[in-house]
Amino acid sequence: MADTTHASGLPTRRAARVILVSPGGRVLLMRYRAEAAGDPAVTGLRAFWVTPGGGLEEGETARAGACRELREETGIVRAEAVLGAPVAEREGDLWIGGVLTRCVEWFYLARAGSERLDLGGWTGQERDDITDVRWFAPDELRTADRWDDLIAPSGAGGFFAACAEGATPRGVTDLSRGFDGGAR
Repeated sequence: MADTTHASGLPTRRAARVILVSPGGRVLLMRYRAEAAGDPAVTGLRAFWVTPGGGLEEGETARAGACRELREETGIVRAEAVLGAPVAEREGDLWIGGVLTRCVEWFYLARAGSERLDLGGWTGQERDDITDVRWFAPDELRTADRWDDLIAPSGAGGFFAACAEGATPRGVTDLSRGFDGGAR
């Protein structure tokens, strides 16, 4: 959902995402087909992996949106207070449904009680666009730059790995230009 227009003239989408870590220290990612972003011939994108999350609803806070998206996409219920403050943010131009959009995203960290998921809350669009859901070990995430698919945000594999290992940086990490800290 585009809530405003950016100074660049692009529609703006506010979103929240959750870096979900399993008891075994793995991070949940969802694989979207390239066409989810629009025509690959136009966007230049291939399939991509992202954390659970999505656009905020009108008047919704980022933390509330993160909890709602986590529940809808994984079946995991978390109270807003459990998420705490965002651990990362990103702002940049992304293709969403074939429209170049200015995206502002906040990332929250949550621990899962198990790796069991309930995907029954997906929208029809999510059922069409998401082709895989998988838990990734930190070592796998650190090699994301060599995957055939993209990981979004670009370069975030090392950050997600650090989160899984409990080594998140203090404050809010800017993932707008990738992440080089914590990658081994």
